[in-house]
Parts: sequence; C-alpha cells; structure tokens
Amino acid sequence: VGAVWPRSPGGDSIVTPVPTRRNIAPLLARRVELPVRNRYRLAAEFAASHSSLISHAKDGNVSVTGLTVLVPALALRVPAKPWLTGEARVGAVVYAPSRKTGTLFSSGVPIKPALGVGLAADRPLGPSWVLAIALQYDVHKFTTTALRAQGFIDASVVHRVALMLALAHRPNVEPGTR
Repeated sequence: VGAVWPRSPGGDSIVTPVPTRRNIAPLLARRVELPVRNRYRLAAEFAASHSSLISHAKDGNVSVTGLTVLVPALALRVPAKPWLTGEARVGAVVYAPSRKTGTLFSSGVPIKPALGVGLAADRPLGPSWVLAIALQYDVHKFTTTALRAQGFIDASVVHRVALMLALAHRPNVEPGTR
C-alpha cells in the first residue's frame, strides 16, 4: 500500500500549451519473491494506481478522465545492509483510462516499457513477518496513437516516485537474508 507521484504524461498545444498531469495516486501492489544464490531475491510484482488526469488551462482545471495505471514488473533485489535492500526493476506501464472517447486515449491505450530502482528498509515482526518502507522510482516514455495522429511525434518522459508501506510473510527469515 502506498502512493505514487507521477510527472505529467503529456500535454496538448494548439496555440498555447495546455498541460495535463495526474494527481498523487493511491497504490496497491502484490509481490512474490524467490531467493537467488542466498544473497539476491528475484521478485515479480504487479502494482495498480488510480487518479484523475487533469488538464490545466487559464480558465481553470478540468478532469479529462479517470486513469488507472497498471505496472507488471520483475525486480532483482540485493541487500546493502541487513535492514536495507536495493533493487533494479524492469517492467511495463499500461494506461487504462475510464473514458477513451474525446481524450488523448481515443485511438488506443499505450503499453510502454519502464525501468526502475528502489530502496526498502525492513524490520522483522516476529519469526516470519517483515514490515518494510520502500521508496521506488521508475521512468518510461509516453505517447498515444491519437497524439501522434495530431502531429505530436516525440514521446514525453514520465518520471514516477512511489512511497510504500509493506507487510511481507517470509518463512524462516534469518538476519541478513531479508
């Protein structure tokens, strides 16, 4: 459970720029991990967040559509200290708008590759439970078929930062192997 803060996925410009952005979004994630050579952990993760895509103009802000973002990913985790873990992640970002008609998603929904890194501080809660606070960052490029059809050739780079609180069940947790 956490929150994700995304940088603007794009904008529009007919005569003057009309930027769009997402609000800070609640985030839910599910992760499964396997040990690799006693030191590393390979993780498969699926995360989902939902917020509104807002258009900012001189005459006020307008909600364009609700926007769910789905992120399946694989991560390789390595302990830096017994209580601190770093990770590198590769995955995909799937935009799922509430409404496609009349939006920048009208001609299809993009699925874009994403790269990320993260840190997690762990605290054991008994013999097999771990509480963690995690900070994650990922980056991907964003464009849609509708934007390209209107002459927007270049993709926008989207940076996302997430802060999460996690509860993990790990049977037989030993110090330094979280």
